[in-house]
Amino acid sequence: MSLPNLKDWKEASDILHQVVSLFGPIHKALLPHRDNYLHLPMEVRPKGLESQTLPGGGKIHLNLEAGSLTLVKGGGSSEIFDFRNHTQRSLFEGLLEALRDDGLGEELGVGKGGSLATGTGDSMAAALVGKLVSEEKAGRFLTLAGVTRDEPLQVGLETASAYADVQYSVFTALARFRARVGGAMTPIIVWPEHFDLSTVWFPPTNPGMDDHGPHISVGFAPFTPGQYEDPYLYAYAYPYPDSFDPPALSSSAIWHNEGWQGAVVGYHEIARQKDHELFVEDVALEVFRKLSAVLER
Repeated sequence: MSLPNLKDWKEASDILHQVVSLFGPIHKALLPHRDNYLHLPMEVRPKGLESQTLPGGGKIHLNLEAGSLTLVKGGGSSEIFDFRNHTQRSLFEGLLEALRDDGLGEELGVGKGGSLATGTGDSMAAALVGKLVSEEKAGRFLTLAGVTRDEPLQVGLETASAYADVQYSVFTALARFRARVGGAMTPIIVWPEHFDLSTVWFPPTNPGMDDHGPHISVGFAPFTPGQYEDPYLYAYAYPYPDSFDPPALSSSAIWHNEGWQGAVVGYHEIARQKDHELFVEDVALEVFRKLSAVLER
């Protein structure tokens, strides 16, 4: 089965990224820190993504086929948001209100009226971001402006649903890749800051799985501003030797050398393959083997 054409992807990816970005501050506020920042990402599902389990047992589900964000509360009831009827700001405020009503207001830093006593008006988003900043949990990617945009989240569901299928197909291929590689690896997850799917492999010389030490990252990004407007498969190693000479690749991967260095395969190359999952699996294996040899030098 061929992969779909992602119609109007630049506009659609921006809107979907706005929705996905809301998971980051919620995870930062509610979940305990884990090594490799694994308290931050989302889990991949067939039609979209879902949060990690929140305190009290709730979860947030993002269904790209339906255009919905659903909070399943700890008690079992649900609150559904059609994100196409919202801006990023109004969706975030509605979701935070629902989380507050599910008993998580204190952890999120939102009071009964929807704000901290220190004065952020009626903006629960401002209260949450302010709390994270004061606790030094915001990081360099989170800003209030980045989670309170006011453009309507109007996206074609055909494109959104198609990307969910693409994402799950790549997830499946990389799961097969992980089964062939073995060793110490992180789960295959999606990061809210960049909306990219990835897994990280650590060589035996890095038994503590320290992300500041040697590792190889393999993933699938929906875009990179100023570099790639369409999705792409990527793999890179860290650290490269001072005299790194990118090895030849027999697959359709090319070496990217501007700003960061790694192997890349564009979505259109993946989509035209008769068996795209096997293609992604094989490319990931080839590049991984070349990069792991580099780390062993």
